[in-house]
Amino acid sequence: MPRTYLIVPDAEQLVEIAAGLHSNHHELPPAGCSLGIDPTDDWLNAADTYFATHTPLYIEGVPPDGTEDDWYWGTVGDLITSVLIPDNDHLNWLLNKLAALADRSVSAFLGIPLLAKGRSNTTMRWLRVTYAGTMGGVETFQHKIDLGHEGADPDLSEAAQLALAEALATSWQSAFNEYQTNITSPEVKYTEVGVAKIVQTNASDKEGEGGNPEYQNGTQWFAYPLGTEPVGTASTACLPYEVACAVTMLSDHRGASGRGRFYLPPFSASALVATGRFSTTALDNIGTAIGHHFDDIRTDNSFYPVVVSGRRLILNEIKQLLLGAVPDSQRRRRRSQDEARALVWTAT
Repeated sequence: MPRTYLIVPDAEQLVEIAAGLHSNHHELPPAGCSLGIDPTDDWLNAADTYFATHTPLYIEGVPPDGTEDDWYWGTVGDLITSVLIPDNDHLNWLLNKLAALADRSVSAFLGIPLLAKGRSNTTMRWLRVTYAGTMGGVETFQHKIDLGHEGADPDLSEAAQLALAEALATSWQSAFNEYQTNITSPEVKYTEVGVAKIVQTNASDKEGEGGNPEYQNGTQWFAYPLGTEPVGTASTACLPYEVACAVTMLSDHRGASGRGRFYLPPFSASALVATGRFSTTALDNIGTAIGHHFDDIRTDNSFYPVVVSGRRLILNEIKQLLLGAVPDSQRRRRRSQDEARALVWTAT
């Protein structure tokens, strides 16, 4: 039976519960599920602060149809009322824990919120699309987007991944060629598009560590035939290769779990205006190109661009794109270019 561990929600999760962002239910355990305690979890001998971030409690079973991905929440007091009192084992757990938390009032202890996150012990699968190219033939760049469908995760074969990579390469080439005129220098050239299938079943922590994302089938790459690559057409010189335009992707989900970012390669010098920012025309044109590419993805497939939250194990559909007017930087895009030092002074 599926098992989902209860956690003590952090401040961000409490806000999300209050806002009803996850079709949350004030009900623990859900109908058709049972409550259990992990016997391998030595919580009784743990430090007093242990219960602030972790519990050995879990619910076992599948919530009612249509709510498998929802959040179920309650408090320690709710569990005592509905489940714990009739069960001596659970009552002993409660009494022992109360003794361990002697510095906390009973009412405060009973008010501790508990959360069962949807999909916390299930499989999340999505596609990662990488757009790669060169700058001046000496440096490389990459930027990526993720594709998915909440509740119907894409599960492509290697051949299907390669076919998708070719289709996305064609779509991006059409959008880029139409809208980037006089924005990107000919030094910037897209060379290939890759599609990877990623599967994750364990959540990462708030620092992004842990979790178990696994690349299945490897990344399948489609390379543009020589001479057909999307390439800039501006007549002015390219900005330094580490200069980038930041693209922020927003979903309806509040907080860091609902937004993502990628970085376009450098524009041409003509894309800058006197304030040291990218011109409105440049941002509008390249933004339209990305938007049209996203529209193509949605029209031609059963999935769509998403923000992936490895911590929440959820996929959030992208609803808006924002482009940064102030030039950003990606230092790793300046690794191979020779510094080409020039002697300008010698002591006499």
